Amino acid sequence: MKNTSYTATIEVEKSPQVIFNCLKEVPKWWSKDFEGKSSELNDEFIIHHPNAHFSKQKLIEVVPDKKMVWLVIESTLYWLEKNKHEWTNTKMIFDINTAGDKTTLRFIHDGLVPEKESYERCSKGWNMVIKDWLLNYINKSKEKIRDCEYSTSIEVPFPPGVVFEHINEVSDWWPEEVEGQSAKLDDEFTFRSGSMHYSKQKIVEFLPNERVVWLVIESIRKPDNYEWTGTKMTFELIPSGDKTLLNFTYNGPVPENENDRLVQVCDMVIKEKFYDYITKVKK
Repeated sequence: MKNTSYTATIEVEKSPQVIFNCLKEVPKWWSKDFEGKSSELNDEFIIHHPNAHFSKQKLIEVVPDKKMVWLVIESTLYWLEKNKHEWTNTKMIFDINTAGDKTTLRFIHDGLVPEKESYERCSKGWNMVIKDWLLNYINKSKEKIRDCEYSTSIEVPFPPGVVFEHINEVSDWWPEEVEGQSAKLDDEFTFRSGSMHYSKQKIVEFLPNERVVWLVIESIRKPDNYEWTGTKMTFELIPSGDKTLLNFTYNGPVPENENDRLVQVCDMVIKEKFYDYITKVKK
C-alpha cells in the first residue's frame, strides 16, 4: 500500500555534512520553544507552544550525514476536536542523498496522513518549516572549518636538483587539469576538476634544490561553496646521500569531518602520483 504520509523534498548546493549538522540545531530552524537535546541517538526534546502544541520527540535512528529519525513519544495538539494526541507514535524521517553537485533532503512525517484531523493544518505548517525555515537555515550555513597542518614524506632515489626540477613540472604529475606556469617565483597556475572545484596557486617561495611554497590565492568547491584560499603547500628537500627526503606540508583550513580525506589526498598526490612520475621519467 502506498504511503500517503506528508512528504517534502528540498534540494541544496550544500554537502550532506552541512545538512546533517543543521538538522541537529532544531531550535534554529523549527522553534525556539525548545527544551532538550537533538543531536545524538536517544536524545529527547520538547516543542511546546502553550495552548496550541506540545510534542516530545526521541531520536531513534542517527546515521551521520545520511539519515535521522525522530519518534513522537508524547503529543497534544490543543486545537483538535477528536483526538488531541494524533502525533503520538508518528515519526519524522530525514533522508539525505547526493545527486551530482547537489544534495537532496527528503522529509516524511510518517503517520501524518490525509485521514487525520490534523493533516491539512500540519501540512501547511510543515511546508513552511521545511521548505522555508529549514531551507533558508541550510543555505546560510557553512562547513565547520578548522586550521590544519598535515605533513607527509617520501624518499626519492635521486639528488635534490633532480627532485626540485620535477616538482616544478606540475602539469605532468598533478591529478587534475592544470593551466599556467609553475617554474619560478611569482608564477601562477590553476587546478580544476571539471565544474566541481577550482583553485589558483602562486609560487611565493622558490629556493632552487631546497624549497618551494605554493599559496592558494583563489578557490571554490561548487557543491558546498567551500573555499581554501590562504592555504600553503610546502615542498622541502633534504639531501640523504645519493637520495633526497621530500617533506610535503599542507597548512590551511579543512572542514572538521574531512581530515581523513585530506590525509588520503595528500598521500595519493605525493606518495603515488609524484613518486611514480619521477621514478618513471628517470628510468
